[in-house]
Amino acid sequence: MILFFQAALIIVIFVTLLWAWSVFIKNVSIIDVFWGIGFVSVNVFYAFMSGDLTARKLLVLILVSIWGLRLAILINTLQAHNRVTKMNMIKAA
Repeated sequence: MILFFQAALIIVIFVTLLWAWSVFIKNVSIIDVFWGIGFVSVNVFYAFMSGDLTARKLLVLILVSIWGLRLAILINTLQAHNRVTKMNMIKAA
């Protein structure tokens, strides 16, 4: 149970810092990109703090990392496309 609270603390700190950064740059949409990275960071924490790194833990670590990074890249790509589309619409008007 202590491991759970440590991971929760990591998430709270991570999201709070990210929120502060998004307010500073006046772009809250960056938070969406970091969902996948949040999953990866918690997964890495659990993998290395829960004892020996077995083959099963390593497999889960790799698969969740691939999925989380893919999610972050996909959301970033979609947001970049939307920004370009909005800028083209503004220029056309």
